[in-house]
Amino acid sequence: MPAGQFTSGRATADRLVRAQHSDGGWPYFARGDSALEPTATAVAALYGHGQHADAVRRGIDFIAAQTARDGALRPQPTQRESTALAALAGTVLVRCGGDRRVAERIADTLRDWSVRTLLDQDVFGNDTSLRGFPWTPDTFSWVEPTAYGVLLFEALGRSAEPRIEECRRLLVDRAIPGGGWNYGNPKVFGTVLEPDPHTTAVALLALLDDPTRPAVHEAVDYLRRQTPHVPSALTLGWMLMARAACGDSIADDAAQLETLLTGAMHAVDSPWHLAAALLTCVPLERNPLILPERPAA
Repeated sequence: MPAGQFTSGRATADRLVRAQHSDGGWPYFARGDSALEPTATAVAALYGHGQHADAVRRGIDFIAAQTARDGALRPQPTQRESTALAALAGTVLVRCGGDRRVAERIADTLRDWSVRTLLDQDVFGNDTSLRGFPWTPDTFSWVEPTAYGVLLFEALGRSAEPRIEECRRLLVDRAIPGGGWNYGNPKVFGTVLEPDPHTTAVALLALLDDPTRPAVHEAVDYLRRQTPHVPSALTLGWMLMARAACGDSIADDAAQLETLLTGAMHAVDSPWHLAAALLTCVPLERNPLILPERPAA
């Protein structure tokens, strides 16, 4: 979506900077502690718009300061152990002028995490032997951390590594019949699970290397159908960003962001929601979470 179609973009950027904490991070909600996920989203949005360079630098410093003992990143200063949200933040470091060495350590750490798998079981409806990325070590792979991991390795120029090829196979394998992704499996005990719009958007961004995949087209169709019904500026922002990255026109849906930012529950007091909406209107070629060169669909 070209800058300007989200008419409150400049005002939203200024408002987002005012919500930055003294430690350089941003909270999920106004009265919360700084956290990795909203900070990475805010840094990506401001950097993509080329605005508030000092706030961007302070956000990058906050991200790098969350390094855990295993080399990845803690989700908040008060938590000792790292999570796979480090991959999202690492992508932002690489693409927004942060220390690449920190991102490389994150990638190596996540790659070396132990991942639980199972022999093929019909109860889950997918290949349980495939390894993606878990939220924490020695647990099962989930869709969002797997997608974030792919984005990080892409940003580092390491997307051809076998582990990332396996991650993409996992994402395709876990696509829900009819379009989209759930957090984990496509079905359980023969029942097809409901897709989640936010998770679907994140998964799509990890599959931009080949937008001709049927799973991609089905997911875009699913997001189109869901767009008028989404009650969250955060979720809608990710949905529109993913649709645009896949070549879909989102111009007619931009006004919905304005409405949700001013009237939706939680959005008014959430820097996280503000950042996601602002990131949506960054031109694709400047969006830190979009693969720079996308094959034609």
